[in-house]
Amino acid sequence: KGTYASLPRILDTIHKMCSKHELVLTQSSCLVDGKNALKSILFHHPSGQWISSISLLTPHPEPQSYDQAWGGSSTYHRRYAAMM
Repeated sequence: KGTYASLPRILDTIHKMCSKHELVLTQSSCLVDGKNALKSILFHHPSGQWISSISLLTPHPEPQSYDQAWGGSSTYHRRYAAMM
């Protein structure tokens, strides 16, 4: 197995890079057409400019519980949205 880039490790790395350029990344859950989604916003503090993206979460509860599937899907989407 290769090395795993955990969400905290990725967010820490991104925070260090963003801080140099006065950028702030926020991520929150939201609903899109009644479906769970993740909204990521990259905000440039001095200029007030921002860009956002929305990613639909895709939890598959079997063989996990729905909560575990939702947690896995949201963590996966947070990690990859932050890297993008």
